[in-house]
Amino acid sequence: MLKFAEKYVTDNPDTVFANAEAVYILSYSVIMLNTDQHNNQVKNPMTLDGFIANNRGINDGGDFPVEFLQEIYAEIQNDEIKLSSEQHAFLISKNFPVQSAGLFGGKDLTKEAYLKASKEMASKTEQAVRGLRRSAGRNSTVVFYSAVANNTAEYVKSIFENIWMSVLAGLTAPYREYDDEDTAKVLLEGIKISIHISCTFGLADARTSFIRALVQFCNFNNLEELKMKNVAAIFVLLEVGVDEQNHLSHSWKDVLIALSQIERLMLLAQGHDSGVVPDLLNARLANRNSLESARSPQSTSFFGFGKKQTISEQAFQHHVNQKLPFEIVSQINFTEMEVAIDRVFSKSCDIEGDGIFDLVAALSSVARVEIESSGQSAQPRMFSLQKLVDVCYANMGRIRVQWSALWAVMNEKFNEFGCHSNPAISFFAINSLRQLSEGFFNIEELSHFKFQDNFLKPFNFIIANNPNLQVKELVLDSTKAMIQKKSDSIKSGWTTLIQVLTTAASENSELIVAKGFDITKMIGRDHFGNIFKQEGYEPLVVCLTEYAKNVKFQKISLQALQSMKKIQKTVTLRTAEDLDETTLTQLWFPLLFGYHDVAMEGDDLEVRSKALNYMFDALVENGAHFKGELWDKTCKELLFPMFEVLNKRWQVSSTQDDMSVWLSTTLIQALRNMIGLFGYYFDELSRMLDGYLNLLVSCICQDNETISKIGISCLKDIVIHNITKFGPKHWEKIDDAFAQLFKLTTANELFLADPLRKQQNGDTADEPRAVQEDSDEDEEILDGTSTAIDESIEQNDEKSTIVIKCVLQLHMIQILSELFETDAFYDNIPVKDMLKLTKLLEQSYKFSKQFNEDYNLRVRIWNSGVIDRLPNLLKQETASSGVFISMLFRLYCDTEKVDNSTRKTITETLVPLCVSILQRFVSLDEMEQSRNIQSWRPVIIEILQVCARFDKGDFEQSCPDVYQLIIALFDKSLTDDMRVAMKEFFHRVGEIYVGEGSD
Repeated sequence: MLKFAEKYVTDNPDTVFANAEAVYILSYSVIMLNTDQHNNQVKNPMTLDGFIANNRGINDGGDFPVEFLQEIYAEIQNDEIKLSSEQHAFLISKNFPVQSAGLFGGKDLTKEAYLKASKEMASKTEQAVRGLRRSAGRNSTVVFYSAVANNTAEYVKSIFENIWMSVLAGLTAPYREYDDEDTAKVLLEGIKISIHISCTFGLADARTSFIRALVQFCNFNNLEELKMKNVAAIFVLLEVGVDEQNHLSHSWKDVLIALSQIERLMLLAQGHDSGVVPDLLNARLANRNSLESARSPQSTSFFGFGKKQTISEQAFQHHVNQKLPFEIVSQINFTEMEVAIDRVFSKSCDIEGDGIFDLVAALSSVARVEIESSGQSAQPRMFSLQKLVDVCYANMGRIRVQWSALWAVMNEKFNEFGCHSNPAISFFAINSLRQLSEGFFNIEELSHFKFQDNFLKPFNFIIANNPNLQVKELVLDSTKAMIQKKSDSIKSGWTTLIQVLTTAASENSELIVAKGFDITKMIGRDHFGNIFKQEGYEPLVVCLTEYAKNVKFQKISLQALQSMKKIQKTVTLRTAEDLDETTLTQLWFPLLFGYHDVAMEGDDLEVRSKALNYMFDALVENGAHFKGELWDKTCKELLFPMFEVLNKRWQVSSTQDDMSVWLSTTLIQALRNMIGLFGYYFDELSRMLDGYLNLLVSCICQDNETISKIGISCLKDIVIHNITKFGPKHWEKIDDAFAQLFKLTTANELFLADPLRKQQNGDTADEPRAVQEDSDEDEEILDGTSTAIDESIEQNDEKSTIVIKCVLQLHMIQILSELFETDAFYDNIPVKDMLKLTKLLEQSYKFSKQFNEDYNLRVRIWNSGVIDRLPNLLKQETASSGVFISMLFRLYCDTEKVDNSTRKTITETLVPLCVSILQRFVSLDEMEQSRNIQSWRPVIIEILQVCARFDKGDFEQSCPDVYQLIIALFDKSLTDDMRVAMKEFFHRVGEIYVGEGSD
């Protein structure tokens, strides 16, 4: 079945089965179901729900689909599994006609009816015999009938069930009274036979009573009066432990307690002092003594002199001080006794069914009591614990499905004893577990199974839960020893052994961390090939990752990163081979995830920085071998999640001290590496452009100047460095990203903050204070101007949002200006996408113009306390209009790139805009609005140059609208730049109008 499971998983990798063990266990379960459904002796066959419940959790911890199990159940129920040879032999061995019930024949219905009738007759006869004496009278002669040979067992059970108490009384009383060897031998034989009958027929009360009687015959309570008949009872008890091992059930505990007492008897016979050899009875008496002492009144005499001992205290003192009679010791064959004890446990491999679980449960319980009786002694009693280990050795040869269930129970016991408060117990449990493991490694494990993995789990539990450093160190030493001795035999066990080392990485002791890391380095250096074959590569990388993340020992963290770097070199060599995508993912993703984990969770700045560099170095150096799915997985699960903190826009502020270092170091470094990687592998990553742009948008839209500026810089870099590679779809995504940025950074709150939005009030502004101030300066709200703290906080938040958005909108205008001034950008961007970006500038200009012109709104906002000076968006209005005009005019002048229709549309947009701005400029008062004039002057110069350089037709069309406005500029203070621009315009007027007139 093991071979079948291995081959099935190998040949069918894409099935519902998680591994070969799941196939193996389900196969065994199906065989049991087949027997259950088609065996006449099973009175209550398993139901579908029972079958489903019985197979819950066997698929590597998960469940099989219910429909899958339903189909199996129905098929087995309707069609019994039979071998052809078995079916043929069944048919020819019977003289009864067989009624066919399926493809392979059916049941012998005639024989079944016969057996059923016979059983009913036997039952009626039994009732009749029981009533014979009652009906015949007390003095009548009892008539005995011979039982039918085939049905003797049923009569024996019925008879013994009624007379066992009498038999017990008849055997125990003579045993106490007579000491001669022959009588004792006969009585012990009677006890032994009675136990056998009780066990055979499952008579629990009778079994318990006879076994306890046999234990009493051993006289462990009074060793000073031990006789040879008691020694004979001990040997009979040992025989019962072997002969009845399948049916002892809960009586195992009585037998094992007796075996513990036998071992103590042997120690006393060897000269050990009874006071230093604790036993189970000692512990029981001591506990009872403590209880009775608590209940009894305290003596009032001085220091308790004259206090009377209780019966339990007297018994306890007597028991502790007792000694074995010399004449008895000389007659006991202790070698034979020791061999008989060993047979009880060595023969446990023959126990059938659930009997082995009864033995293990009882042995664990007795071992626990033994250990408790020893307290914190340096040499505690561990007889039963040693025998528990012996039972493990003896049962390793069981079929895997039985051994797995058995070890699940033993596993818990080793967890318990390995974490005991007495180090001596823990040391013994760990050493025994190591020896068991080395023996278990000698049993070949087929591929796709995880028996070794499950077997070694107690090591990890102990190191994680036992606080004793010496115990932890012993676990690591045991791990190292097993690897050095059995590395060639370790398969699935690598996973658990590495988990042990992973657990050690989080310890606070430098000794434990350093020792664990040294073993991990040894594995990576000497056993990497075996590790990779046995699916231990990923756990090894996780282990090194945990050492790199250790918060207390930077030296070990850096060494762990170097070990990961060495593994990377090995992986790089394997990558050079022609590997499929699945193998590449198995090689690279765990390592890249390890670097990512250290960069995100590491405590030390240097460690985080190195991990980040190693990750991107690995991607740059080996990304050429990656296929699409691996790149997708890397970006979606490693790269983009590094910036999850930015997902909530406007939430990352400069005042978050706990994140400030991480934001200003790791995040910025990661962001720049991301942009560089995009350009390096543009063909593979260009389909991720949406993700990159969304990341940059989130980065820019934060209440953190450093992060915003880095995002703006990276946005510019990703466009400039890949400008020649972008296609039409890429440009559309870039347009959408800028549109989103302009929308998010538009300070709509300026209109929403109007106190008269719902109810119109009069203008209360003080006219002399109507001097316009630039709104892009971060002005603080005056303290004490609000009558409520909550209102003040709300106003501060509102002001902060407005200021941040206004500043970022200016940055957006600036980045577009810089891009348009770059020849490579202009040469590669399609005209339609250029016009989309100019629309964003136009919208920004109109928004700021609308706000600046609504003087009453600005005054109301000022008076409400949102802004402590009269707000305006002058910089936004002038910057957006200037860049907008410059961009449109450059397109207008490019006759090769722009068609006539588009040029006409540009002209129709430019001329009204220029006229509007000129009109506003000439209306400004130089005395009261000098700052506005100064801000608009660069835009006016741009307009003058545009008007002067129009084509002749467009110039003649626009000149009448702008000529008088430009003449009006002479009333203003003119700078040299304005004079040059005006001169150029009038020179063009002369060329067209004066020049034509002279012609």
